[in-house]
Amino acid sequence: MTQTPATTDILSTLAGIVGDKYVLSDAAAMETYCVDWFGRFRAEGLCVVLPATTAEVSDVLAACYAAGVPVVPQGGNTSVCGASIPLGVAGAVVLCLSRMNRILALDAQGQSMTVEAGCILAKVQEAAADAGLLFPLSLSAEGTCQIGGNIATNAGGISALKYGSMRDLVIGLEVVLPDGRIWGGLKVIRKDSTGMDLKSIWIGTEGTLGVITAAVLKLFPAEGTSVDAWVGLDSPADALTLLADMRKAFGAGLTAFELMSKAQVAMVHDHVHGTRAPLESVSDWAVLMQVSAPNDGDGLVDLVETHLAAAMEAELVNDAVVARSLSQAQDFWHIRHSMSDAMKEAGMSLTHDVAVPISMVPDYIATTEKELGCRFPDAIGAVVCHLGDGNVHYNVTFPRQVWDGVDDKPGTIEEIRHLVQKTAVDQGGTFVAEHGIGRKNRAAAAEFKSPVEREIVAALRAALDPKGLMNPDTGVPA
Repeated sequence: MTQTPATTDILSTLAGIVGDKYVLSDAAAMETYCVDWFGRFRAEGLCVVLPATTAEVSDVLAACYAAGVPVVPQGGNTSVCGASIPLGVAGAVVLCLSRMNRILALDAQGQSMTVEAGCILAKVQEAAADAGLLFPLSLSAEGTCQIGGNIATNAGGISALKYGSMRDLVIGLEVVLPDGRIWGGLKVIRKDSTGMDLKSIWIGTEGTLGVITAAVLKLFPAEGTSVDAWVGLDSPADALTLLADMRKAFGAGLTAFELMSKAQVAMVHDHVHGTRAPLESVSDWAVLMQVSAPNDGDGLVDLVETHLAAAMEAELVNDAVVARSLSQAQDFWHIRHSMSDAMKEAGMSLTHDVAVPISMVPDYIATTEKELGCRFPDAIGAVVCHLGDGNVHYNVTFPRQVWDGVDDKPGTIEEIRHLVQKTAVDQGGTFVAEHGIGRKNRAAAAEFKSPVEREIVAALRAALDPKGLMNPDTGVPA
């Protein structure tokens, strides 16, 4: 970006706060911070700033606020909806919290952990495990994504079936407001009826109301034994029946239940090295389920196998295999966690993240599949679904040679987005379940959010950020 006296002044001010080394203004150095994970959104920012403390974040925001400079907060930059890059925000500072990566406290008796926002999710999981506890949030990007970003998008993942989304896992927050003031809400208490639950204001708001700098997280007793099974079946309706049976049999012990279409699984085997089909037979649909027990789980493997055998005898399940070793279970989950990588390699993949009432999932998938098949017969519709909470990732991939032949690419993307999302909304669902609105889903938010809800959001943004500088082109539009 061409520098003017004004930009030179703000760059100098920011360097004085965090040090010259941690203000990146060279285009090459900024590249990885200004492109999204899929490589679909690219932007040009003024600079990237990497603070090391909450005080530095406060000073950076105060300086930008005074100078009228927009700020785009960024965690691990694993967003698939363009929320963490300065797209459409001229002259923005990208505020990356990757240096703020310390675990500040771990209270094993109170089952809580206090961490800085730049902590990698996998690091938090490991620290909890080392203390004999569990932090249950689990995502495909857990080796890269950061806690601050997880909170800012209200991340969900594979364990939301039992433990809920990120909103359910946060006890307290520390937040720097757009003008640099610090709200210190890092209380390690489970009950507080002294007024509004202020921390909820910032969960899921994608950096539009301030910057999360630290959090107190809930921990849980470690699952003593986990049993993983790969199941082949004919339809989402059969998967829904199996889900009900397994919930009845295992209750809260059912910790994951992931539904995947044959096309989605095949894409992984075709494009991700080292993945193997768990079953010799290939069914139209697969479920990867996990059952856990808080102790050594004597007989749990046999019990899972018994229930799956009964499901096969009832012709609900075609085939199934229960992992007999850690490596076999890891192979199952490697397939599930490689789906984003596979889509990236397979061509132009349009990812969607909707939710419908759990009982409506089969109908939603069938309706969407029919409509997409009529309009775009050369596209591959592929599904992965957190069935236990109704969250459907309906992804549409165009092989590269097919996409190259599409004349109106923006129009095609918009038509597919609208079809996938509107079908969910029409069935009593939501157009985004766990990825956030970002820039990608702004049009959907304008269409599907009620005028009253948009007015409330606009009022909050005006109250906390009257200059409109925090991630201004992200989230629900006014």
